[in-house]
Amino acid sequence: MKAGVIRLHKKYVKEEVKNEAGDTDLHREYASRRRYLENNVNYLRQMLQKDQEVHKKDHNKIMSENVILLQEINDQRKELKALQIKIRQNEKRIEDLQKGGGFDGDALMEEIQRQDMTIQDLLK
Repeated sequence: MKAGVIRLHKKYVKEEVKNEAGDTDLHREYASRRRYLENNVNYLRQMLQKDQEVHKKDHNKIMSENVILLQEINDQRKELKALQIKIRQNEKRIEDLQKGGGFDGDALMEEIQRQDMTIQDLLK
């Protein structure tokens, strides 16, 4: 009788079914975790791309501001050179007038002071 029960059990009860059910659960769990990780990777890629775009915009903004500032610096350098030339010309005129005599010293000094103030205003 014991042998008959064992034989019937082997015939009708398939242990493979239990293994397949367990394997199916494992496969489902594996697939679920894989989907979660793939979604997480996709999300992180999107965030990285957004961060890169923001960084690129900031970089371009800084570069354009630098170009504007460099242009302003160059313009001010040109203006400074022009003012220095004008100062030298005025100093030469003063020397020439002092050597030549016959000049109104007070009027000349007032003119020099006005030009100095103009130069100082332009340098600010």
